[in-house]
Amino acid sequence: MKDNNSSRSSAVGITFAGALTIVFIVLKLLGKISWSWMWVLSPLWISALLTIAVIVFIMFAFGLTKKQRWRKYRKSQERIEKLLLESYDGLRH
Repeated sequence: MKDNNSSRSSAVGITFAGALTIVFIVLKLLGKISWSWMWVLSPLWISALLTIAVIVFIMFAFGLTKKQRWRKYRKSQERIEKLLLESYDGLRH
């Protein structure tokens, strides 16, 4: 009998940048292209830079929304405090 919990499959694949890098390396080693190694390996570092840029953008966007939420929260707290003080002053007099 097969146990469903132990029959997990993991997908392993190669990305487009990885495949392109392999193609460029093979072409470089066969002498078909005379690029520098920096450009042969460029699909790897370009995809890494793009990934980092997306992560930074998401972090920046999340940070702004968090800051905006905090400002709204503070404004609402200040309004509540003001209303409470006004009602307290009204009760005292």
